[in-house]
Amino acid sequence: QWAPQFRGYNQQDAPEFLAFLLDGMHEDLNRIIHKPYIEVPDADGRPDSEVADEQWDVYKRRNDSVVVDLFQGQYRSTLVCPVCSHVSVTFDPFMYLTLPLPIQRQKWVEVLFVPMDTALHALRMRLLVRKDDTIKQLKKCVAYFAQRDAARLLACDIISTRMYSVYSDTDMLGEIRESDVVQMYEVGVDTAKAAADPLSEPCAVVQLLCSRPSTPSSYGYSYGPELITKPLMLTLPRDGLTLGELYLQIARALSRWSAVDMSRVISQLQGTGDSNDSDEQLLELLGRAACLSVHRAAPPSQGQYRNLSSISSYAYTGRRSYGPPSAFR
Repeated sequence: QWAPQFRGYNQQDAPEFLAFLLDGMHEDLNRIIHKPYIEVPDADGRPDSEVADEQWDVYKRRNDSVVVDLFQGQYRSTLVCPVCSHVSVTFDPFMYLTLPLPIQRQKWVEVLFVPMDTALHALRMRLLVRKDDTIKQLKKCVAYFAQRDAARLLACDIISTRMYSVYSDTDMLGEIRESDVVQMYEVGVDTAKAAADPLSEPCAVVQLLCSRPSTPSSYGYSYGPELITKPLMLTLPRDGLTLGELYLQIARALSRWSAVDMSRVISQLQGTGDSNDSDEQLLELLGRAACLSVHRAAPPSQGQYRNLSSISSYAYTGRRSYGPPSAFR
């Protein structure tokens, strides 16, 4: 009835309602019935305390209520004439002040740094950064603590066992959620140059995914291979890579994360071991190492080790390339 702007079920601002309520209470409780016209005197260089008391007395001659006594005050307002440079100082009454909420400009970002040297363990960091910083600045911070080259760091967003995206150097840290863990891989190429021209580097960064056939549904449908580890990054030369050297790189990459002792496999692939293991036995060990990784994947059934240790290339749709390891590019 008295404030039609607040009718209905639309969302209203609480400060607007509070201002309307206090104004209405002040008008109803105002002790001044007839308000005289009084000109507000200028400061004329007098002390602020004197001018403030004088202007408050003038205001109280027209507005005198319990709301004024409890809720109102004065703030200093200064105006400078751009022509004559005259300074006018007034003390205006206020009933409430609108202040901005403090903005949190910093956040914690969790990073898992994976060095290229497989003999070193991955390092988990929790860094306090500014929200307006970029991934490039986060790389410099990680490189400083890990004593690495920031140009050779690859920042990725890993969801479950799949790589969702690769962060660019211009991505803002404020867009990263608090629950996300930035996977920072050290690779053997300059990531900025490789992104601009993939053929400019003599090596290629390859994503290694370990999978096993998925369990068919009750209707007999199969939804493609099931990934059992997080993606591993390999830096491989573009030319002159043999199949044995490729298996050696895979074994070294799995040795960091697996509970299986990979020393026999690595020695055999290097040609320094005394074992006469066949290729089938080496592939079985690679598959077992992938299953017994720190990601707690369940062991596969008998006969699935060859599929586990094969090199698979996945697009974001989850499709698999069934070509032989030698055909991987």
